[in-house]
Amino acid sequence: MTIVPHEVAFSRHIDPEVLDDLEHQTSNLASELDRYIQSLQMQVEQCFDVTLQTLDVNEEAAGKVAGAVQESIGKTTQLIRLCDQLDRDMEELNPIRQQL
Repeated sequence: MTIVPHEVAFSRHIDPEVLDDLEHQTSNLASELDRYIQSLQMQVEQCFDVTLQTLDVNEEAAGKVAGAVQESIGKTTQLIRLCDQLDRDMEELNPIRQQL
């Protein structure tokens, strides 16, 4: 009976210390991966919170700008009316000016 090379590798005795070390390293790696994933999840949640806050600030700012524009339009309209009234009032002074 001939022995095939891969059978020789499987027939050797596996050192328990190597297996223990491998299990220990695997456990450490799993723990590090868990911490990394938790940290990443926290960062994603923080980004989500900041994004929501940014949207709220943007919405509030847009509302304030719209209010300021409306107020400005109203004041400009009022100023135009007052200028028209002043122009009419000045027209009434033309006869007095001509008399002087």
